[in-house]
This record gives sequence, structure tokens and C-alpha cells, in this order.
Amino acid sequence: MTVTRRELGALFIGALADSGCSRMRRETMPLRVGVAPKVTHAAVHLADEKGLFRGEGLEIRFSEFSGEIETLPAIAGGKLDVALMGFSAGLANAVWQGAKMRIVAGRESLKPGCNDLGALYYRRSRFPSGPEHGPDWKGAHIALPTSQNMSAFFLDSVLAFEGVPASSVQISRMPMEDAVAAAAGGHLDVFFGSGRPEFLSGGLPKDIGRSDLLMSALGEFQHTYVLFGSGLLEGDPATGIAFLRAYLRGVRRFVSGETPRYLTELAGRMHLNPEKVKASCRNGVSTTGEVREGDIGKWLAWAVANQQVTRPVTVAQMLDLRFQRAAAASIG
Repeated sequence: MTVTRRELGALFIGALADSGCSRMRRETMPLRVGVAPKVTHAAVHLADEKGLFRGEGLEIRFSEFSGEIETLPAIAGGKLDVALMGFSAGLANAVWQGAKMRIVAGRESLKPGCNDLGALYYRRSRFPSGPEHGPDWKGAHIALPTSQNMSAFFLDSVLAFEGVPASSVQISRMPMEDAVAAAAGGHLDVFFGSGRPEFLSGGLPKDIGRSDLLMSALGEFQHTYVLFGSGLLEGDPATGIAFLRAYLRGVRRFVSGETPRYLTELAGRMHLNPEKVKASCRNGVSTTGEVREGDIGKWLAWAVANQQVTRPVTVAQMLDLRFQRAAAASIG
């Protein structure tokens, strides 16, 4: 959706006025927000714990999902107002079919040495010169998570960058824990990270190395987003702007070092070292919410080429940037 300067200015002024009024109101508007048990979702929890949403007149009600397969039907069916999630071919297909949900802000990008998601882990004895040596990929056994197409996109990008035909490698689907065990036992050669911060702090098995090869292939690729459902897209724009304004303030405080209670609770639930979780890299989360449209274009091109998207969808059809632009402008 294209937003003119006049329209953006009107949204900005309206959002400022609504922000002032919201602080005077006692009642709050409930918003249902879909999240996942991930370290990088800490910023939205911090914003909630610090009262940033309440300051905007919003009451956040979190619902936790394990992945896009669960999240998409919930937001498409009106059970969620907001979802924090990665790209999914299902999202493009749903938009083409008329579902009222759009990407409204960007969240995470790949950063060298930052976070585990998108990192490539390899068996050193299989890749003595590192995974950058293309010929060593021939015959490699690679694991992808059972319920993500993001890792499949990452793998195809790495193979194309290295000039390795997909037909020359063996691919299996398995949970992260099984992949680590299989690699440690010499039965698996490559797997991708999925958010385990302790791997960045010496928690890897002896023969397993970590590589940022994916960033050589894709650069600082943006891979997760904020989505709005029909209620926010079709309702008063001030509500969506208020949500993003509070969320972005939470992100900035999180990136600056503030830590929500959520991280301690998450570490306990996921059996992670709480200190390593709190110390994990934070600068991969966007403090402006700006969407990198070129990266979405790469996602879409890959999904179409792999016949995961039934009809071509343009990047513009996936987006509604009114809210992010007005929210970012209002907080500077």
C-alpha cells in the first residue's frame, strides 16, 4: 500500500492526539498478540512489563504458538490482532486468497555472530576446510527443522552461493535436539540454528563448528515481521500506530540492555542457561520497524520457484506500511 505525505501527516497528527488522550483514559483496548517461545520475542514482553502498551491505552493478551503453521490460521480467522512471525509461503497464499492480514513492520535480521537463528552448524571432520569449501558439500547429510520452510530457503541460498546442486546432498527433517545429537554422533553433517543462545557460548559438541556462511550468501537478511489482522487493518489507524509505537519503544529499551522477566521464565521452560539467555545478542532486532522489501521479494521468488505459492503475489500486496511510518515518525 502506497502512503502519500499528506496521508502520513494526518496519521502522525492523529496518533499524537490519540496518544495524549489515551493517557487520560482509564479504560484500555484489548489486543490479542501471537508470539513464540523465543529470546528475540523478549522486546514485546518488555514493553508489556514496563507498561508501555498500557500507556497507549492498550491491554495485551499474549497467545503462544510454536510456529507459522499454527499462527497463520489464528490471525487469518480473527483470533489474533497481531502476530510476530517469520515469512511463510502460507502467508503469501492467504493474502492472494483475500485474507485480511499484512506485514506492517520488520523485526529481525541476520547479524554476524549474533543469535543462533540462521547460523549454520557443521561437523568439522566432514568439512576440514570449513563449509565455505564447496566441493566438501557433495554427499553431505543435512537436517532441516520439521515445521519450517525458512531453513529450506536458507539452505537453497547457501547451496546456490557455493555452486552446489541440491541433488548432490541428502536432506532429512528432524527436531533441533535430534540434529545436535546426530551430528555429535557423526551421523549428520550440517544443520541450521533455531534460537539456542548457549551455542554461541561454547555449548556445542566438540566436533561441531559454527559458520556465518548464510550471511555471505544473503547479507543481513530480514527474516521476521510484525503482522496485523483485519481488526487493526480496517479499524481506527491510531490503534495500530499506538501498538507499534509502544512495541518500538520496548525494542529500543531491550536493545539498550533492559531485560524482561520473560527471559528468566523462558530459560526455565526451555532448560536454557538463564545468564547466557540474558547475555545473548540483541542488535539483530530492528529499532525502527522498517521493512526491507527486497528481502521479501527474495522470499517470494524462492517460494514461487519451489511451487509453494500457488499464484504470484507482489511485495506490495503483502504490506501495509502506514502504521510503521507513523509510529516511527512519532517517536523519532
